[in-house]
Amino acid sequence: MASPNNTVISVPGQSIVDARGNRWTIVDGQVVVNGIIDLTTANVIEMAYDNGLVWQKNTDNLWWSKTTPGASWQPPYGTPVDPIPNQVASANDTIVTIVPNSPAASITDATGNSWSISNGQVTLNGIADPTTANVIEIAYVNGKVWQENTDDLWWSKSKPSDQWGPDYGTATSPVAHVARTWNGASAAFATPGDWLPGGVPQAGDTAIINSGDVLMTPGYGNGVNFALRGGELSFNASGTFKTGTWNGPGSVTIGYPGQSVTVSNTGIVLSGGELDIRPFNTTRTPLAIHGNSSVTGGAVLDVQYVGTASLPRGPIENDGIMTVNGATLEVGAVSGNGVIRATGNSSVSVLSAGSGQTIQLVSAHLYIGGGPLPGSTAMQFLAPVTSFGANSEISLVGAQATREVFTKTSPTAGELLLYNGSTKVADLHISGQSHIYASNIPPVSSPASVLLTPYDTGHSIPIASS
Repeated sequence: MASPNNTVISVPGQSIVDARGNRWTIVDGQVVVNGIIDLTTANVIEMAYDNGLVWQKNTDNLWWSKTTPGASWQPPYGTPVDPIPNQVASANDTIVTIVPNSPAASITDATGNSWSISNGQVTLNGIADPTTANVIEIAYVNGKVWQENTDDLWWSKSKPSDQWGPDYGTATSPVAHVARTWNGASAAFATPGDWLPGGVPQAGDTAIINSGDVLMTPGYGNGVNFALRGGELSFNASGTFKTGTWNGPGSVTIGYPGQSVTVSNTGIVLSGGELDIRPFNTTRTPLAIHGNSSVTGGAVLDVQYVGTASLPRGPIENDGIMTVNGATLEVGAVSGNGVIRATGNSSVSVLSAGSGQTIQLVSAHLYIGGGPLPGSTAMQFLAPVTSFGANSEISLVGAQATREVFTKTSPTAGELLLYNGSTKVADLHISGQSHIYASNIPPVSSPASVLLTPYDTGHSIPIASS
């Protein structure tokens, strides 16, 4: 029985049977008829059966046909016209990536060739391209097929017979920056079909997450901007993720027991709503923010360890200027070399801060401590507090003092020392006011604390000038 009309073959083992019962196959780039090699053929990548004609296509995307094995292939120089109707090329900027334990997706070019990835190599119509290796992604852009390897380098070709170029690859992604929206499932970030338009977001793209749980795939997400509108973003598999900006409210988890996870972004933008960042208590590295951030409009940025009960707030590394205006910031240990600028009667809670940080307390309440840290929580706060405004206050949570010493280094700056008896409980560097007053606040519904203000409200802790 003859093969159905419009049958297409391309890989070893497939065959076409014509109306006379002849069997046609492809072996090592040549047409084989009833087991006999047709020596007039070469570089064959595809065959088709259409209206009684057997067609062959070579790597130059040219087609020839014949009706019987003894006939000559026609036309003499081939034709670029595909004999198989209704073949549609993939959309521009289509991307195919490797997704573990999932079937390989493919790209169809303008001449009907199917490109995919198998075992780290590009495949053309099911046949591996031996000149490729360590391929993690292919793309179809402006009629060219592109491949990317594990070194984040790209090569392209226009037709199968071309060489991949440029010779040493390019680090510039060919895919235009686009916004892709998650479909709301709980699945891997690197699943192309879960994004609209289809394809995995690349560096410079914006990944919009309205709902669902996006499970970040190691090796992906670098340079991607995340527009969070709800749902969850989970970094729970071992790997290093260097993302773009995070914009909007939602939930982010970082780490998982037994996993080594490192996450950074280029800034956080939050205007209203709450962004919950949940590092696991086994996470060894803090979220690193390598850019400027903005938390405004009543927003809440909350970083809280998870994993067991009664855990303290989680750490961040802040290397930019984080503006907190009319909003709430709740974090644990803060490292890095950045600035937290608090205005608009904001509330800023920090367990501890390294000397590389600066806290500009223009108009806000700064809470220091309040977590299960060894020794004095205040003594771990090494960041200088500058611009201490007239409408600002500082609470040292879990501390008590009997004496204050404010050693001035200038008329409006100095080192503030607090003692409980002979024990030093705080050592802060504060600028912006000529006088700072300290009062013990007894525990009521919260732990005891020491309140520092730029105005005298009947302070309870004696000041010893020096």
